[in-house]
Amino acid sequence: MSWSIRPREALTEPEVDAMLAIHRSLYAGVDEARFRRDLAAKDEVVLVRSPEGAVVGYTTLEVKAGVLFSGDTGMAREAWGSSALQVGWLSAALRWHDRLGPLDWLLLAGGARTYRYLPLFFTEHWPRPEVPTPPEVAARIDALALARWGTAYDAGVVALGEPPLRPELDVPRPHDPADRFFREANPGWARGDELVCLTRVSRDNLTSAGRRILRAATP
Repeated sequence: MSWSIRPREALTEPEVDAMLAIHRSLYAGVDEARFRRDLAAKDEVVLVRSPEGAVVGYTTLEVKAGVLFSGDTGMAREAWGSSALQVGWLSAALRWHDRLGPLDWLLLAGGARTYRYLPLFFTEHWPRPEVPTPPEVAARIDALALARWGTAYDAGVVALGEPPLRPELDVPRPHDPADRFFREANPGWARGDELVCLTRVSRDNLTSAGRRILRAATP
């Protein structure tokens, strides 16, 4: 699999159609107009392609006032074994960090699979199991979430009425602390509620797995 970072406005209509098809394969009740509005607000898109050149994965990014916001993200199920999307996303995020300086990533985790990327790749991230979120971090999460989502945000969770992950794709891992924590912290995940998470994007905050991903991005 190969990946590329593209300005959002450089996307072709066939590429957007492929992204939408992937999104529909993963989430129930996807609204095309909402999908396109979310995409139009983003700055960049990471595209993943198969060896044959087909779009099999994507994620969208927006950077504003020192905060990176992730938008819709998806990988075709036949490409789930590839790390290309993680490599591309981390490369894009660190490129913004190098350009602008200190950068926070505000992530909406609508599923445990998404939430697990935080402990996998970042040493310090919030919220997380067994470690209370520091008051100053909790206050920053609240301030950022309220400014962006208003009354849709409450107590660490955003309820935007987004389409939920298809049930057959969300297999619980009860022995995984991150999986268990996500479901406890976001009890409305099955109806599309999303957990608001924050981490610092920098090389010194990467886990050993994050550093391996970064090395894979280096020619």
